[in-house]
Amino acid sequence: MEEGAVLEVYGEQRGGEEQIEFSIYFRGNIYTVPVGISQQIIHLKNEIEKILRYPAAQQNIDSRTFGDAE
Repeated sequence: MEEGAVLEVYGEQRGGEEQIEFSIYFRGNIYTVPVGISQQIIHLKNEIEKILRYPAAQQNIDSRTFGDAE
């Protein structure tokens, strides 16, 4: 685990279908989500990292990040 990391997104092959997993390190939990929402999770991860690096960038967050999943 990387100290200070909020979450990490990575892919893993399981039974012929790709699953995307991400870990929330401060709680030590690992969650597996379907491929259909993996892009939303990756986008959210990128937005969180942007906020952590550049707090003033909060005003530039894409509102679709927090919209309803289709």
